[in-house]
Amino acid sequence: MRRLKELVQGIMFGCSCLIPGFSGGTMLVILGIYEKVTYELSKFLKNPFKVFKNLFYYFLGTIIGIVLSAIIVSHALNNYPLITGCFFVGLVIGTIPIILKNLNIKHMNIIDIIFYLFFLIFGLYLTLFSNTITDVKVTNDLDFKIGLYILITAIIASAIMIIPAASGMTILLIMGLYDDIMHLIETIFTGIIKLDFSPISNNLLFILIFGIGIILGMVIISKIITFALNKKPSIIWSSVLGLLVVSVVSIYNDVFTNRIDSILKLNITANIILSAISMIIGTSLIYIMNKKKKFK
Repeated sequence: MRRLKELVQGIMFGCSCLIPGFSGGTMLVILGIYEKVTYELSKFLKNPFKVFKNLFYYFLGTIIGIVLSAIIVSHALNNYPLITGCFFVGLVIGTIPIILKNLNIKHMNIIDIIFYLFFLIFGLYLTLFSNTITDVKVTNDLDFKIGLYILITAIIASAIMIIPAASGMTILLIMGLYDDIMHLIETIFTGIIKLDFSPISNNLLFILIFGIGIILGMVIISKIITFALNKKPSIIWSSVLGLLVVSVVSIYNDVFTNRIDSILKLNITANIILSAISMIIGTSLIYIMNKKKKFK
């Protein structure tokens, strides 16, 4: 029974990880396993086999949840982009008050403001003005520059992911990798069902680089973030706030730039009404979850 519970919790965590604006760390807090999982991960380098054994069912559930989420979210984004995008924005809107509460905006100092502005401006630059390096395609034909970009993106995303109220997928969205990652997961899963492993072999280099980045971010960089949260938490929260603001721009930029044809397939009035409802649902979901489990 305990193993089944861990599996289900892993699935819920996996599903939450692929939603921009929603934090995997938030889900761990809501499930009441945040301290347990982060403590185990902090010991990964010392005893990886023991950690893997202790978290095996969480890992298994996470993989299942990621696959399910990739299929559902990809379908929703491709067919109902504005409605889905507004749901993501609703999640971000619901998250911002949590960040502000942790940040204690009345006591922000110049360092906090600098970090906020840096991540805000840098994120907006990547989203709106950088069409070269962020136009990364999932392929084995990667040069050193693109490979390093993918590695750094994965490290930052996975490290951010463990912070309650911070979304790692927001990083992928801003850095231009979100769609490709979602499509790759869906393609690999579909291929495995058909006993076709070519999606894995054809993208093996990308998968290895991204996987190494995820591990480094969760095990090593997460320690730095945990240390910073204990010593100078306002720096982390101000940085996350900047990224959240950028994520709203990134979501709508993606929707209206890359998915306009799908938007026009649905009646304008229906789009507006359903998008508004979707945004309210997203915001309410975060509010309800926050009421259930208070954030420190």
